[in-house]
Amino acid sequence: MFVLLTDSTSPREQDLCPTYPRRLERCVSDCPRLHALDRDAGLDWSLTPNISAPKIAQHSLIQGISAEVGEPSSGIAFCISTAYEGMYLESYYLNIQVQHPRKIVRHSIPAFIPLEQMARTYLQQDLRRFLDVLCDALNAYVSRRYQAEQLQERHTAYLTGQVQRNFAYNLLKFQYSIRCGDTEQDVQVKLVYGDLDCCLPTGIVLACTGADAEPMKTKLECHRQLFQNMELHRAFDSLKLKEEVVVSSSSLSAAHSSATPSC
Repeated sequence: MFVLLTDSTSPREQDLCPTYPRRLERCVSDCPRLHALDRDAGLDWSLTPNISAPKIAQHSLIQGISAEVGEPSSGIAFCISTAYEGMYLESYYLNIQVQHPRKIVRHSIPAFIPLEQMARTYLQQDLRRFLDVLCDALNAYVSRRYQAEQLQERHTAYLTGQVQRNFAYNLLKFQYSIRCGDTEQDVQVKLVYGDLDCCLPTGIVLACTGADAEPMKTKLECHRQLFQNMELHRAFDSLKLKEEVVVSSSSLSAAHSSATPSC
């Protein structure tokens, strides 16, 4: 009997955890046995001799988490595949010793994910819950990263400079230009994602010259609502459709410089 972990992994995934091969298959006829109890459409995983270990892999695959089951001493190797709207982005790996007390043997989870805290809270009591919480945090991270990358790639001409961010992409800063009446103003944006499982910002600060004036205040509130309720790059798509943003002066200067023949 074989359990398939993943169909393929990208070169980037191999760099994250080079000990995991491109296709992971292993005979599990002599693997440890686990108990999978369906409860509220979920699983409460703990050691018991009732159901074979491939059961855990089958349930994991449904949730985008796949598993390679080895000998009792080697535990289970989990692969968490992240995606944005059905588009695969990246995979992360961790090996868990399932005998109590459970422990994480090795992993490729980013350092800013509070893995130890999650393990203390869920790992011993509810393995499924632990994996769900971890999966949510990883998917939220790659979603925030994807949104920031799409903003930079698709709307560079409307941004003044680069999108500034931290490693977790839960703090973003950028600047864009708007037209209010006959004048153009630069808007400084600060987006804060209060929880690591957030895909949309929980804190939004918009600042610009003349922000206290009623027309500007109304315009900025409209922008704030878009950033609060839509993915970042789509919020900017909406601003462009409404002609709320203008090409930044730095982009115009760069385009003019590139078009000017050198002497």
